[in-house]
Amino acid sequence: MSEAAVRTGDRFDHNSTASTRSVPTVRGHGLAFLASLEGLRVVLVLCQAAMIAQTWRLFSVRTLPPNLPLWSWLPQLDMGPVLLASPVLVLVRPRVGVVVHAALLAAALGLDQMRLQPEWVSIAILLVATTSFRQARTLGWGHLASLWLWAGCNKAMSAGFVPGVAPSVAHDLGIASHPEVVAWGLPALEITLGLLAVVPRTRRWAGLIGFVMHTGAIVGLHMRWDWAILPWNVGLAWASLVLLFVDPARRAAYSGTPADARQLRQRRLLLAVLFGYPALAWFGALDLYLAHHVFTGDAATASVCDRRGRCSTFGPLVSGAAVKAPIPPDRRLFELWFRRDCRPGETLHVTARQFRWPLDHTADTSPSQATCFRA
Repeated sequence: MSEAAVRTGDRFDHNSTASTRSVPTVRGHGLAFLASLEGLRVVLVLCQAAMIAQTWRLFSVRTLPPNLPLWSWLPQLDMGPVLLASPVLVLVRPRVGVVVHAALLAAALGLDQMRLQPEWVSIAILLVATTSFRQARTLGWGHLASLWLWAGCNKAMSAGFVPGVAPSVAHDLGIASHPEVVAWGLPALEITLGLLAVVPRTRRWAGLIGFVMHTGAIVGLHMRWDWAILPWNVGLAWASLVLLFVDPARRAAYSGTPADARQLRQRRLLLAVLFGYPALAWFGALDLYLAHHVFTGDAATASVCDRRGRCSTFGPLVSGAAVKAPIPPDRRLFELWFRRDCRPGETLHVTARQFRWPLDHTADTSPSQATCFRA
């Protein structure tokens, strides 16, 4: 078994036949260290800490927007300090640290569903990929491939991407007169990137292109330092380079032993989950953000109207600005928030998700409304 396989715990999935000369070790300096799994871990920890610090109010007990726990009996707790401290444990004890951090993050999301943002979950997954857990490397490249593939497909299947998101992105990129380049080119790029990452022979190309795409997005979209998506894109870019380009996962020869057969089944099951679970969003079983609907323009929007018919989306907009993160645009959260804080006579109007055919009759693709019946 090679040194790389020992370090990643992914014997069958990769590197048992790969040369270790391409794998920088912790003894390297500068870029050599940053291009190693240990260096990637440091970068990801810094990215996670930066995102938590930037959205500190989101992890605190608030009134606007209110904390919306998964179950009403759950307490309201300030999760910022422990979440900010837990990545440090990842650097000291990686295997223990990623488990503790994942558990605390899951608790934070359960205590307040307003925190259901994709960037923290994504970085937590990639942190696991830097450890020696079995199938850790499969989890890493599988997450990147699934993210790219589904992000591209979701844009292609969104009825709101072409008229809404594409012109805005084209303007930021300096090609405002050619929004069709973004409308068709960006989904095609992401889908192609996901497919390249799936195929072992083209995985290194995916890593290089992914690095260029995410660093280019930071510059081209003029991401500000206080945007949580900036550290996320830094983490995705560096993970693409390290996990896919510097040391791409390669399939080892299958020996037919029980141990290899077991690892093969585990690997296939893990990949089936990674590539299959985003489809749950079409059935209303998963929020769009967690299903890789990123800059797709297909999410629902909501407005609240009073007895006189005056409507406003002011609350959600101000709330998102207050916590420096977008409010998860899902009907169930709009309705939960409305029923908690509404005033008598107010009505919540939720628009439909904007999916193309044949997804235009899936979950939440028709408008709805709810009335406040408080006395």
